[in-house]
Amino acid sequence: MTGNNNLIIGIGNELRGDDGLGIIAVNELKERFPDLAEYCIEKDDPTRLIDRWDGKDLIIIDAIQNERLATGTLYLVRSLDELLVQEEKLYSSHGIGLKQALELGKCLQKLPTSCFFIGASGKDWKLGASLSTKVNRLLPIVTSTVLEYYQYEKL
Repeated sequence: MTGNNNLIIGIGNELRGDDGLGIIAVNELKERFPDLAEYCIEKDDPTRLIDRWDGKDLIIIDAIQNERLATGTLYLVRSLDELLVQEEKLYSSHGIGLKQALELGKCLQKLPTSCFFIGASGKDWKLGASLSTKVNRLLPIVTSTVLEYYQYEKL
């Protein structure tokens, strides 16, 4: 399922430790598989994504904060409906969260046709920090999960 209807969004801030996961993963995917999807990075306000994801087959990659999940735990949500009922705190370290942006998109009738959330439980959000070892180890798993979702075969 390759093509221009696929959108992969990385959310985060690469200057804040584990929060950089989404951006690093999207940059890697874009470099290795440029024709797989349209790529987008959002560092601040997920509500800016509403027009971009409207009608797209969407993958969102982000680091999550949740004390119940061990650092480096991969967290997958495979549908928009499931994503909308999750706890807000699970998805964002930003002021406006992803769930709020999706709810606003629903009110505006601007939603993706499908939505797959790939999250990794992080622990280090300090300014200037690198990805923690456990989160860094998830990068190849995130990439393969995206390729599997889009049923992409590397030629």
